[in-house]
Amino acid sequence: MRRALLLLLCWPFLVGPSSRNFDGVEDDVNMGNVLDLGTNSLTMCVWVKATEDASADFFLGKRGTSADEGYEVFQNSTDSSRFAVEDGGGDQAACTGNDIDGVWTHQCLVWTGGSDDVLTGYENATSVCTQTNTLVDSVSTTNSVKFGESSGGDDDANAVLAYGIIEIGSAYTVAQLTAVMWDPSLTPSANVDGLWPLWGDSPEVDLSEDANTGTVTGTTTSADGPPVMMGSTLPL
Repeated sequence: MRRALLLLLCWPFLVGPSSRNFDGVEDDVNMGNVLDLGTNSLTMCVWVKATEDASADFFLGKRGTSADEGYEVFQNSTDSSRFAVEDGGGDQAACTGNDIDGVWTHQCLVWTGGSDDVLTGYENATSVCTQTNTLVDSVSTTNSVKFGESSGGDDDANAVLAYGIIEIGSAYTVAQLTAVMWDPSLTPSANVDGLWPLWGDSPEVDLSEDANTGTVTGTTTSADGPPVMMGSTLPL
């Protein structure tokens, strides 16, 4: 009986709050020119529920067009997820043939910068693709970190997005990715550089110590949220 009562009391914390709906036409959340990568490692995650369409959808990243330096998580026009990091020496990208449209999926890009240069794409904390390219070395760009469309204003997402996380200088393990998937506040350290719930605030709130708030254009609040724990999602 006590266990049943505890589950009942905890139930509100197991349901995700609102998220942001991006309708594919000039919707974005712009954090500005922050979080340059350099030779550091990178972890970037975002909950995604994409809509079936035949166009490319930019979910989260710091990149303009496909020829720009930067990093991104997006979906190409054939509904394959794509995880990419690029500098002046080469384009490092890994794709998966999984069609995630219509289902909440936790998408993560993990890059071990510097000497390793290994890029791995994760869906729901499971590795789905990987690539190594030693030509990619130091990533520096003046593009903005954005949700919903690239810094160049293209690849507008037709999707619902929530809980974006970026940490420069850390490549999360599978256990760490699993933790932040179910509770975004469970980042491995206090050094997370961006934790944006996308709850519908304007400007968009950042729960990390960096406080990179974002300018909101066009997006609407959605009652459709991912299956995350809410009890400990507090400012770090």
